[in-house]
Amino acid sequence: MTLDRYKTPAWRAVRRTVLIRDGYLCQLRIARRCQGTANSVDHTIRPEDGGAFYDPTNLKASCVPCNTAKRNREVAARARDAYPTSRRW
Repeated sequence: MTLDRYKTPAWRAVRRTVLIRDGYLCQLRIARRCQGTANSVDHTIRPEDGGAFYDPTNLKASCVPCNTAKRNREVAARARDAYPTSRRW
């Protein structure tokens, strides 16, 4: 999912600011394959859920495996909430 907002000079500037602020270290550390070195940033609160897109306080430096793992967990949680099961184990 590539949005045009991720291609703007404003996004590149805030991304660089967050990476420098966090010392290029992954702040999530949730994936087994965490690289430790951050090369992307993660929205703490997704913009779709009301989080500010360009606000550095809503962003954390992360490596790609951790960023992907977090997104996958959020997608799975939303799917569980949308389609609750009636089974009780």
